[in-house]
Amino acid sequence: MRYLGSNVPAPFIVDKLSEEIFDILALSCASSFNLRYVKETIALVRGADVFSGSLIVGGRVFNLDRSLKDDVKADYHGIIF
Repeated sequence: MRYLGSNVPAPFIVDKLSEEIFDILALSCASSFNLRYVKETIALVRGADVFSGSLIVGGRVFNLDRSLKDDVKADYHGIIF
């Protein structure tokens, strides 16, 4: 498990995913303002073809509207602290 922290640039996440094999990538988002960054990160990760595991989203914005999981093209919604 690797915790990368908050406000991590999407290219850095792709680099980490290319260095090791991970089963799960979990992204959290608290504000609807930042939802576009989650969507961009997921698109970059999927497009880079460096990750074949499950992509989980969570956080306040997804807890308020679980259908956003589909908008950002995540696999699952989870409670992420």
